[in-house]
Amino acid sequence: MGRGKASWVGGTAAVVATLLLAAFAGSAPAAAPANDRFASAQPISGETGSVSGNNTEATAEPGEPSHTGWDAAYSVWYRWTAPTTGRPSL
Repeated sequence: MGRGKASWVGGTAAVVATLLLAAFAGSAPAAAPANDRFASAQPISGETGSVSGNNTEATAEPGEPSHTGWDAAYSVWYRWTAPTTGRPSL
């Protein structure tokens, strides 16, 4: 079973959030997920949303910091831009 973490970063005029799911997975496919790199974060749109996926064969970015005390290992990335100002709820 994996451990998941989500983080958000907000601005003053609009909230821009980067969601990070860092978890530990078992074995499997031959290729890393499409959102294995920060630059290839999977977009989430709208006021609400959900995603599903896994981090099997995911890697850590070169120089990626630890996540809440866990070494970066199997990170997948998501990006969300809030459609309005306000406080996000995760």
